[in-house]
Amino acid sequence: MRKMALVVAALLAIALVPMATSAAPRHAGFKGSDVRLDAKVHGDIAISPEAKHAVETIRSEQASRTPAVGTMLPMFVYDDLHGKLLVKNYTLRGVGDHAEVWVANKLTFPPGDWRTALAAFGSADGFRKELDVRGLRVLSGFFVDISSQPTLEATDWGALTEQALEYAEFLASMDCPTMVAGLPMRTTRDSVPPLFVDLDYAGRLGGRLNEIAAATLRGSDVRLALHTEAHSVFWTPRDIDLFMLATDPLYVDFCPDTGHIRMAGSEPASVAERHRDRITIAHWKDASGTAPFDIPIDEHLYHNHQNYFRRVGAGRVDWAAWAALMSRAGLRDDVLLEVDAVPDPVAELTAARTYIQDNLLPLLHGSTA
Repeated sequence: MRKMALVVAALLAIALVPMATSAAPRHAGFKGSDVRLDAKVHGDIAISPEAKHAVETIRSEQASRTPAVGTMLPMFVYDDLHGKLLVKNYTLRGVGDHAEVWVANKLTFPPGDWRTALAAFGSADGFRKELDVRGLRVLSGFFVDISSQPTLEATDWGALTEQALEYAEFLASMDCPTMVAGLPMRTTRDSVPPLFVDLDYAGRLGGRLNEIAAATLRGSDVRLALHTEAHSVFWTPRDIDLFMLATDPLYVDFCPDTGHIRMAGSEPASVAERHRDRITIAHWKDASGTAPFDIPIDEHLYHNHQNYFRRVGAGRVDWAAWAALMSRAGLRDDVLLEVDAVPDPVAELTAARTYIQDNLLPLLHGSTA
């Protein structure tokens, strides 16, 4: 049987409440704070209006009791490299007598990003040595900064390009050829003023994407690939066609995410086939069905997405058609599996791998020999 590298995208950053050294119960009625900021922390803590709202909605009585498993709360995390405190969402995944296990919802941001890896291992070379010891390699990196921009007009494109160049240099040091990036989220449909994703918008954003892609290719030989994301400006089949038209294929590639495309009510293989020659990497996950288009685009959006995501083989994606497309695109060996915020990621990823091996290898490779 041919070997296939199954690349897992379910790394977990875990926040642990320290376990007491004795079996004595925790003291009740503690007042005040024992937070001591590192000397490198400077300036005010920058909290977005969305994060501030999330913090303010937490009921005060939750501080005196253990929340239910599955509860999501915003927490402060420390960006050691830049000396900043940030707000990041965590979900409670386990509870013991003296400990609670909170898992970070997203790893693209500190403390699960590449800058934290540099701070933890001292250098890119130090990080790479740790990967080598474990038989791992970096297949791609996700550049989140484009998708987090509020508007095209408010974006400092020069600074954003510099950030992309810095990240591309790191990826190149890992022999990683691809930097994946999502595009900005849409606004809620009844927002005033509305955001129209039309030819003008696509032309302006597409031009900026071309410039960033040209810079990373010229500076580090790292290519930019656009990632489909539910409720973003790059989600529906029409969105995908629009931005594939608005970007230069000599510079900008395509990273289809099967779960997100299926959430738009579309068949991933049918949509991606039109741009097969630009696919350099793909994210494999399933979805239970079509997500509503008119839900609020707010701080709860990503949490709502989790209700639709499934492991490969457990949803409504036509995987036979997808595997055949990946074979035609020449992407037969590196399969990047994803799961989003599941109680048992190891079991889910193992089941996804088994499904692929039992059902899709002949379509990927032409035979099981």
